[in-house]
Amino acid sequence: MRGAVRFGGVALTAAVYLQAAAAQGPVQPPASNARPAQTANAASAPSREIFDKYCVGCHNERSKARYANLALDGVDLANIGAHAETIEKVVRKLQMGQMPPEGLPRPEPAALAAFVDSLERALDRAADAAPNPGRVASHRLNRAEYVNAIYDLLALRVDGAELLPSDMAGFGFDNNADVLSITPALMSRYIAAATKISRMAIASPDNRPITQMYKVAFERRDQRAGEDLPFATRGGIAVRHAFPLDGEYVFTLRLKRNGTVSTIDGIEEDSHEIELRIDHALVKRFTVGGMFKGPDPGVLIAVPEDDLEGQKLHDYRMNADKGLEIRVPVVKRDIAMKIKPAK
Repeated sequence: MRGAVRFGGVALTAAVYLQAAAAQGPVQPPASNARPAQTANAASAPSREIFDKYCVGCHNERSKARYANLALDGVDLANIGAHAETIEKVVRKLQMGQMPPEGLPRPEPAALAAFVDSLERALDRAADAAPNPGRVASHRLNRAEYVNAIYDLLALRVDGAELLPSDMAGFGFDNNADVLSITPALMSRYIAAATKISRMAIASPDNRPITQMYKVAFERRDQRAGEDLPFATRGGIAVRHAFPLDGEYVFTLRLKRNGTVSTIDGIEEDSHEIELRIDHALVKRFTVGGMFKGPDPGVLIAVPEDDLEGQKLHDYRMNADKGLEIRVPVVKRDIAMKIKPAK
């Protein structure tokens, strides 16, 4: 309905114009040498008088050191394209009302608005005549974008922090193309990541076996380690691991050792239970610790050969986690795996 009304208004206006023209006599065609396009451009051309009176008076070669080191006396308003960068600075200052400064003569508001408009139009015409898109930086995917792209394409969750280094940030953003460099070392990391990801995605029987290690944070061993772990547990770890093929997988648990004597911490007096769960289902519950109590005679010196009990105690303190190993058949591709000390 709105389009029909607008069209009717145009038709009515045209009819009235034709009637008025008919009443006044035949319309004379414009002279052959008339150039309306140039006349319009000339009417909207920037005023050199305003420019010289209110801008060049301060911003010139002689006094530019006192006024923002900007000289405008060499700017040709008839050739805006050659001074586009300088004119854009002038337009921004005029639009914000910062120039001319307060206390100095200013043109009338209407004249100033018309002058700014003429500068903007001249800049637009210069840009249309010689477009300059600037330098386009090569934009690679950052680590987060790469991980999301892998999930979108392959429905495969990968650990970006394990596969790729972190990205530099520019102006507070880590997807700024100007700082996302592409070095040979970084390209090598991306190729290695792509090789590993493709093997997981294709799941070929020709893939060679690999070992994946997950480390437990030391500072969280006396509290629940996360929302993915059951209540009333302390420490442990929950990870999401992608199993590329259905088959048997070996799970091996290694306990934290004393950095000085390489004995396992925390198994001297009490026993502890450690659970291995896959997709929330209990696979195996191990018990470790408390088997040989008392001080370890092999901490400072070697255990005498005739001290059989001492040798057993020391060997247990060194290798109690050798039995924390199990081979499990797994048929799911991407599941949650939990290893936690039980209550």
